[in-house]
Amino acid sequence: MGFRAARGTYSCQACGRKGSLADYATETSKPPFPLQQPTPPRNESTRWGYQDRLGAPLLRVTRGQREGRKTYWQERWDGGAWAKGGVHPSPLLYAPELAAAPAGSLCFVVEGEKCAKHLAERGLLATTAPEGAGKFARAGGDYLELLLPLGVVILP
Repeated sequence: MGFRAARGTYSCQACGRKGSLADYATETSKPPFPLQQPTPPRNESTRWGYQDRLGAPLLRVTRGQREGRKTYWQERWDGGAWAKGGVHPSPLLYAPELAAAPAGSLCFVVEGEKCAKHLAERGLLATTAPEGAGKFARAGGDYLELLLPLGVVILP
């Protein structure tokens, strides 16, 4: 079955039928295009977890919606539960992966958790600081040392 959306037509190579997409829908009782999955509500939260170099939880950043506007908030791990507020010095996202990376590995320093996650999902080493690159100076020296043996590419 071939569709030509620009022309609004279809043609079936098996039976030779041709016609409009409306004809196709009527003849087959199927929609002319696959139905799209519903988009998730915009007020869902997204969370990113920051860990120390050994993988212990330190901080989580949550992105959500309040009164129709995008907001972020931080919670620190106090050893038994999450509490409001950040940690100082700030960790780097994916610190265990940075610590485990061989010397000379390429690491991308990006603006925000979302960008770092996209790169990590594609098998690339990436990191960011809480609140984005503008707050990178707040990162602790022991976390910045994780970057010293790596090749660093800064993507603003």
